Amino acid sequence: MAEDQAAQEAETPHETSPGTHCTEEKQDPTCSPAPPGDTWDQNPTTSRSVSDPIHGRSERLQHGAKLGTQCYNNAKNTKDTCLIAVHVISARSTTSNIEATSSKQITQDDFATEGDGVFTVNITNKLLNETESVFYNHVNPSDILSQGNGIIFIETGNRTSSSLALCAIESAARVYHDRPIAFFKNRFSEINSVNDKDSAERRILSSFPNVYIFHLNLEEAFKDTPLLPWYQRINHARESYWPYISSDGCRLALMWKHGGIYMDSDIISMRPIPEKNFLAAQSSQFSGNCIYGLTPQHNFTWSAMENFVKNYNGAIWGHQGPQLFTRVLKKFCDIPKFTTIEDVNCGNISFLHPQRFSPISYPNWRRYFETWDKFPTFNDSYALHLWNKMNAKHMTMVPGSNTLVEHIYTQHCPTMYGVLKRNETNPF
Repeated sequence: MAEDQAAQEAETPHETSPGTHCTEEKQDPTCSPAPPGDTWDQNPTTSRSVSDPIHGRSERLQHGAKLGTQCYNNAKNTKDTCLIAVHVISARSTTSNIEATSSKQITQDDFATEGDGVFTVNITNKLLNETESVFYNHVNPSDILSQGNGIIFIETGNRTSSSLALCAIESAARVYHDRPIAFFKNRFSEINSVNDKDSAERRILSSFPNVYIFHLNLEEAFKDTPLLPWYQRINHARESYWPYISSDGCRLALMWKHGGIYMDSDIISMRPIPEKNFLAAQSSQFSGNCIYGLTPQHNFTWSAMENFVKNYNGAIWGHQGPQLFTRVLKKFCDIPKFTTIEDVNCGNISFLHPQRFSPISYPNWRRYFETWDKFPTFNDSYALHLWNKMNAKHMTMVPGSNTLVEHIYTQHCPTMYGVLKRNETNPF
């Protein structure tokens, strides 16, 4: 569960060769991908391949086959499954794991590479007379986030991601099409679920080759940080705000290790953020923690983790979130006041004006669900915070409502909007 504490669209398509979509039943590692959003809804009964626009080169076929074969052989020996982390799964995949104990005969001919460590497996379902192209990710988070330029989302709750969360991830995948989007999920078992909501989530995320899904292991995330001893001694069951507190801590640990940009799952990206080290002001001289960017091993992150533990108080809402960020930022500088809509600096950190992400402030969050005579352009914003925590009645985007949130979906997450508009199995 991501925490939500208190307009010119810049969608950039993948740079691929036009007109060559991978829709053949046999994998072709040289073909170029369909545009984002078109890779799963054209013909869900046939096999598809999605080439990585950066790494999808035919000379890596042999490398991918080797990785895939090793993965399968290891799974066979340990009576486990070959799936390590899901990169992309094709639509209607009912056999998304390579079962080591099954009778499937998988050889190197079944594998096609989509770049270093990413490979596909063609699995024939004889019962349905279909061939599914299932994509596997033979990498870990450090592999894809090693450049410090990833976009990180976290889901610490035990539920299927909401349409808003999927819209947030889609919008980031489109805006930051040349950067990895890492989605860390607590409820990872749903990847192989046949539940309608899980299936819809799987298909939407599979539309974007730069989206990676990883299992969120809190102890592993907190390893080698000041947060691990705290996590090991805390009684999670007695913490009223545990999903939010664990998210506060987890984002710090992951950002310490990987850097990049962290976003809550109610942040809709519109255009790239030009800053590398930044915090987002919730108001003048008060920081939020719903979105921020820092380089790996930034001293602010370490200071924040130390302060998190030293001044921990789980009974106070936001104490480990926005209040923590504000406390630590004050140690870096006397936080300047905003006198215009220009950003200010605090040491080597840019403190971005509320207009950058919260042009509609949290007391006015319902405005997103109202109709407008003229939609705002949000020209001074990089992304929009929709304040989902305030939405206690779970108001949602309704296609055809002519609300601002519908306009945002159509502009920045059209794949998610299309699913909702078609009311596909009423997934959300």
